Parts: sequence; C-alpha cells; structure tokens
Amino acid sequence: MDKQLGLNDLIRRIYKTAMDPNEWQELAPILADNFKTSVVARLEQNLITGEGKGYQSLGLDRQDIENYESYYGPRSVLFRDSISNSREGAIFTDQMAANYDDYISSETYHDFIKKIQAEHAICMVTERSSEVLSYLLLRRSEKVSFYTKEEVEFSNLLMPHLIQATQIAREMGRKEVLAQAFEQSFDRLAAGVIIINQDNHVVFANQAAEQIFSRDDGLRVTGKKLRATEPNNDASLTTSIQKVFNLVDGESFKATKPLLITRKELARPYQVSLMPLIQETLAVHESCQLVLAIVNDPDRQVVSSEQMLATMYQLTLAEARVVQSLCNGLSVTDIAVLLNSNDNAVRFHIKNVFQKLHVKRQSELVSLILKGPFSVLFNGVSVCERS
Repeated sequence: MDKQLGLNDLIRRIYKTAMDPNEWQELAPILADNFKTSVVARLEQNLITGEGKGYQSLGLDRQDIENYESYYGPRSVLFRDSISNSREGAIFTDQMAANYDDYISSETYHDFIKKIQAEHAICMVTERSSEVLSYLLLRRSEKVSFYTKEEVEFSNLLMPHLIQATQIAREMGRKEVLAQAFEQSFDRLAAGVIIINQDNHVVFANQAAEQIFSRDDGLRVTGKKLRATEPNNDASLTTSIQKVFNLVDGESFKATKPLLITRKELARPYQVSLMPLIQETLAVHESCQLVLAIVNDPDRQVVSSEQMLATMYQLTLAEARVVQSLCNGLSVTDIAVLLNSNDNAVRFHIKNVFQKLHVKRQSELVSLILKGPFSVLFNGVSVCERS
C-alpha cells in the first residue's frame, strides 16, 4: 500500500511539473530518492548534431551542463548508437546497450561521466520528433550498482505519465508564448485595456491602464477592484459591470454609451466602454466570466510616436514630427513654434510628405494616418524604441 501511495504521489508531481516548470525542484529529488540516483536530468538532444538544449538537472552544475551540451553530448557513443535510435516510450539502461564496451572506452565516459561519478544510466524517452529527442536520464555511481529489473519495471509504470506530461508541458509552453504575444500587443495600445472577473477584480491591465491607475485621477485599483475616485462615478461603474455579468444565456449584449468618469485635473472625463468577454460561454462557465473595459482618454495625443510614423511611412524624423503635430490638431504656425522652426520650413516638410504618401491636402494626410495602422491607437512605443 505504501509503495502504491508513493507511486501515486510521484505521478501527481510529474503532472504538477508539466503545469509549472518550477515544480521540477520538488520532483527531481524525489526521483533521485526512488532510484538511488545522484544525477537526474531532463534533456533535449538534436538527432542530427547531438547538441543539447533546455537542460534541467539535479547533480550537475552549470559548467557540467555546458560541457555536455556543446562537446560530450554530440560525441556520446550511448546517445549516437542507442538513445538516438529509440522510439518514444522506450526505456533502457547502459547495461542493455549493444555497444557497451565502446561506451565505457569512449571519451565521454572517461572524461565526463566518470568525473561526475555517474557511470550507470537509465533512460526514458518521452518524446521524439524528426529532429529532436526528449528524455529523462538518471545516473548513479558504479559503487551503487547497475539499474535493476525492478527499477526498469517501476520506470514502465511512470512512462505513460511522463509522455503525457511532456506533451502537456509543450502545449503549455506554446500557450505561454501566445499569451505573452497578446500581452505585448495590448501594451502597444494607447487605450486602457482592463479585464475584470466576477468579483470585480482586475486580472489584467495593459500599460496604458496601469499609467491611468498610477495617476489616481478618476480610476484606480483598490483591493484588486476597479474603482472610480468620485463616489457617484464609482457606483455607476460597479452597477454597470454587474449588469454585464448578469446577462443570461443567449441574451444579446447591447452596447450603450460609454461611462464618463470625471477627473480631478482640468481634463475631459475618461470614456469607459464595457462588454462581455467570450459572451457565448458566460452562462455555461461561471468561473470564467470576464468583462472587458476599454478606457479612452480624450485628452491624450492621437498619434504619439514620430519614430513609428517615420518607420511605417518612410519619412524623415523631421517630416514625422510635422505629421504627428498635424494629426494632433496643430496648425502650421503652431508646429513651427513647437519645432523652433518657421512656417516655410514646415510647409516644405508637408509638401515632401504629400509626394511620398500621394495625397494633395492636409485633411487627406490626416485621414490616411488615422485610418491606417494608427486606427488601433498605438501607444507610441515602437520596437526600435524599446531598450
């Protein structure tokens, strides 16, 4: 019974590690204890070059890992002749290798494996593609013994779970990359983007929203909740959010006028639009109900990145500054003062921009810019400006 409980706990930890890579720090010592092992490593090795990547290990320091990745791994007789030819789900020990004599006389064995006192190995292949092999490798000293038949059988019990956990971890990694891409995309918007759960807790806010909160002028986050600083606004905001959550299954969401959130400073109110997120699942998956809040600041600059303008439309920086100012409502004279220039110089830049963008009037130019990529209200931090 104790053995079965130990197996169940180990399987549970394997899946926890798939969901959260930080759990490897808990799993590796348990594997080491179960197999009387000094080295536990998760490896990915290129089937063509033998080079390794993505190593996680217990019992190897950073230098050992780098040495194996770049030099000893590609030269490993055990990998070249045995591991690399294994199918997904295969389990074998060094003692099973047909080329065992070549293995123990190899450079990798003498200069690397004996040095770390981990002469005996058991390998579990968890994933195989056309180019990369992923496997769990356990190693221990020859003073302990070869891995036994019972340990191989125990590995067979773990194998289906190791394979599935590897697949889960791979999918989680892909989703994490996608989530980061979405987050970076939202951070490029000048409008505040806020996602709220049913407890009115803010579960996501882009950079523009965080900047609004930091000013504490109209909107803030208090106790994780989205609040308005003015009491009447706060009551309206809370009620409106709850109304969106109260939509019944199949009920269509009808957009209303944005809420106006007043500010202390001499600035026009924020405009807050609310809408359900993934509306068709709201009533089915209550725990996943979310509301999207878009916060528009009517006093912000419409176009705020001269560098982005210059890059997108092949303008000089001087031309981009003039276009930026025109889109923000400035006259030729205003622009000349702002840029410490004169009217003729500004008109010269405008003429050049007309030729480059094939427009004839300032109104056409402004319309072209605001209906182009800037229609999504980029926040003005371009790729080339990030450090």
